[in-house]
Amino acid sequence: MFGVITGLFWYGIWVVVACAAFLAVSGASAEKLRLWAPVGALGVCVYWQVMPILSASMGSALDMRKLMVYPVPHAKLFQVEVLLRLTTGVEMLMVLAGSVAGMFHRAALMGWLSLPAVLLYIAFNLLLASGTRSGYSFVYAPSDPSDAGEYQSYTVHASPLKPGITGRNYFYLDQTAILRFKPDGPADATSATVPK
Repeated sequence: MFGVITGLFWYGIWVVVACAAFLAVSGASAEKLRLWAPVGALGVCVYWQVMPILSASMGSALDMRKLMVYPVPHAKLFQVEVLLRLTTGVEMLMVLAGSVAGMFHRAALMGWLSLPAVLLYIAFNLLLASGTRSGYSFVYAPSDPSDAGEYQSYTVHASPLKPGITGRNYFYLDQTAILRFKPDGPADATSATVPK
């Protein structure tokens, strides 16, 4: 019951923000929109990209270690990633919907012209950091498919985007669930294990 009340309160706040966005856009002059629309779009983008990191740091994100016991095809993991990004961005979808509705409400802005740009913006934000987290690039590679099309093994490589700046170590994981690392180059199945 507490979760339902909290959810209603949280999304109620974002409904108010979306209504404020509607009123701001529908009542703003073209000059003000030219000035403030990019600032609003940047705020939406930052929120959309930071919330998954914050939720992961608070322990409310998907734990990939729990998925390792299942032979999950690569395409399904990508779908899960996109759905997670979409659900962590529901608030921003509400704000964008309010903004677009404001553009439609104001006939002089020709709101229908903004719709393709907003859809591209949503797709951009959904896929922006896909495969990157906390300064690392992650590559998942399934292998050894069964007759049913399920993969029997896989590898995950994590490499710093800027070695020495965003991270020092390279990491490797496979179906054995043993995390390995190497400080000077890509890790593999023969690399040292990460101390627990």
